[in-house]
Amino acid sequence: MKRQHLLPKLKKKRKNKRRIKIVKAKDEPRLQAVQQKRETKLEPVHLTQIWEIPNLVTCYRIFSALILFGFAWTNVSRWLVLTVYFTGLASDKIDGTLARWLKKETPLGLRLEPIADALLVYAILLYLSFHTDFPNWILWLATVVLVIGAFVTIIRTIFGKKEYYVPNFPESKAMVFLFHLTAIMYLFNIPYRWIALYATLIGGIITFISYILRMHYFHLEE
Repeated sequence: MKRQHLLPKLKKKRKNKRRIKIVKAKDEPRLQAVQQKRETKLEPVHLTQIWEIPNLVTCYRIFSALILFGFAWTNVSRWLVLTVYFTGLASDKIDGTLARWLKKETPLGLRLEPIADALLVYAILLYLSFHTDFPNWILWLATVVLVIGAFVTIIRTIFGKKEYYVPNFPESKAMVFLFHLTAIMYLFNIPYRWIALYATLIGGIITFISYILRMHYFHLEE
């Protein structure tokens, strides 16, 4: 496959009666990274890629999620739960960093990463729902979101022709921090944890709206 030009041709289009914004120059490096990932995804997946160091770290995150699923059905020390949870979170940063440093981004790794992230989040929500006063309806809401997200991903993979580009924005990082803080507060029954929970819910809505408003649609040159 011929290597594509790094900056794709952007086409202005009407979407819900609003014009798609043109990506600014300061966002071009991230746009290049988006295209690089797209090209990597188009490469064939081989099971031998699982032995690449970044992919092994990602597999650990999946393993830690499975351990948390098991903890949800047993009574173990909450410090042990916290240790497994935090090492899983740390692996989320480590695998991406190693992939860039070692130049070992693989199609398998790009597919495993979102699965590992979703499993870890859902596993800690399941544990909190079973062992704390964490509201069960949030677990059901997360289940619906995961199912819909998986369905949309499958449809995009089979039929999608558009690429999606979202510039970095601070709300997402703040939201991730707030979610982890809320999980820890419920894990150890810290007072006023319900405030952090509803702040997380409100922050999630704001983050989702920001994500949609900042999303750009573009076609890569063939």
